[in-house]
Amino acid sequence: GVVSCLAFASVGFATSLDQFLAAMAVQGFCAGFTVPAHGAFRAEVTPQALRGQAMSLERQAGSIISLAGPVTMGVLADVMGGQASIFMTAILMAGCHVLYMIKARPGQL
Repeated sequence: GVVSCLAFASVGFATSLDQFLAAMAVQGFCAGFTVPAHGAFRAEVTPQALRGQAMSLERQAGSIISLAGPVTMGVLADVMGGQASIFMTAILMAGCHVLYMIKARPGQL
């Protein structure tokens, strides 16, 4: 989570296409670990009879975010500028990771 957020934030400092692509490659590589992690976490905390519903809800939430995220970032870019929108998004990503780490600790669910 930390490396993914830092890689995304570094996009705001990119001054060339190579730097941009390198930062996005690192961010994408790190983000690729979230799908199996979410699946494992969901299977662990969801009763077996409700796992299909949990998977469906997670997929629906992902679809909504896939639509709302670019629009929200575009609005932020219009209001604050492109670099600031990237930094705000990275901060939001970091906040979500911290919240997940707090909520996902064993014995607290």
